[in-house]
Amino acid sequence: MPETHTVTDDKGGRFAALLFAAAWTAAGLATLAMLLLWGYAFTPPPAVVNSPVQVYIPAGVGLVGIRKALAESGMIADDRRFEALAAVMGVAGRLRSGEYQFQGTETPYQLIRELEKGRLVLRTVTIPEGADLEAVAAILAEERLADPEAFLRYVRDPKVVQAFGGRGESLEGYLFPETYRFVRGSSLREIVAAMVKMSDRVWEELTASAGHADRHRVLTLAAIVEKESGLAAERPLIARVFLERLRLGMKLQADPTVAYGLKIGKRPLTRTDLATAHPYNTYQIDGLPPGPICNPGRDAIAAVLQPADEAFLYFVSNNDGSHRFSKNLADHNRAVQQYRNGRRKE
Repeated sequence: MPETHTVTDDKGGRFAALLFAAAWTAAGLATLAMLLLWGYAFTPPPAVVNSPVQVYIPAGVGLVGIRKALAESGMIADDRRFEALAAVMGVAGRLRSGEYQFQGTETPYQLIRELEKGRLVLRTVTIPEGADLEAVAAILAEERLADPEAFLRYVRDPKVVQAFGGRGESLEGYLFPETYRFVRGSSLREIVAAMVKMSDRVWEELTASAGHADRHRVLTLAAIVEKESGLAAERPLIARVFLERLRLGMKLQADPTVAYGLKIGKRPLTRTDLATAHPYNTYQIDGLPPGPICNPGRDAIAAVLQPADEAFLYFVSNNDGSHRFSKNLADHNRAVQQYRNGRRKE
């Protein structure tokens, strides 16, 4: 009986061998790519970087925007390895926007971990007592926390004023002068809310035992007291002067209100200024102006709520930051003449 031979087609074997070789090649390339990526991950910045390094990443820029911001600061090379590393680390969608401060020696791996944690720089701003809205806007702009024009539009928006419990044309008087810490990129609402919240807290503390008081009127008068007084000890006396004048139906005749209404800054007032009619000219109007002329501090508000017992009707500068108080016009006129004589000698 003839011998039977089985003929096997070796095409399948060759194809399997090719697949095996391709798989090994792909695996090798993938391994090489991973090795190169991890080498990149732990490589310090490509250039000498001045320490520390401030980097701001705007909201919504995505991984490409983050890479661009880091590259512009010199912390990484501007290529796609950064996105690849973030993807491999599984955090591509968890990197946070905001302002960061780096030492200048961080590797891409360390940068990604810091961006994942989101430890942002806190910018400190101090709003001094007596700062008006325009001064507050300038302070925030200097720290790159807000565009000054956008800030002023916001705090003068009737809906915003109402939402924060203010009265009048703006939130002037309701932004409490204090030291605050904000992250860059904070919204105008967040910034304003922090200042109004502090004002609310101080108001509650000062009025806890004082009974009902009209907050807007108190803040309006406190702002005048703040601008008129350089010495904390005099504020209750100055508050009493204005309260007494209001009680008697006398005009307040407060120079800072005239300057505020005319937006003329700190230059001396002229007769024309005093005669110019506007809602804040307390030489022309009866009673208080429509609202505060600045953001008064705690002492000025307290002075209005608890003024001095002794009643005066007038005061004039002593040329040294203090004032001379008078109970009648004759005494006041003599004090004014002494003030003018002192100015001539300077």
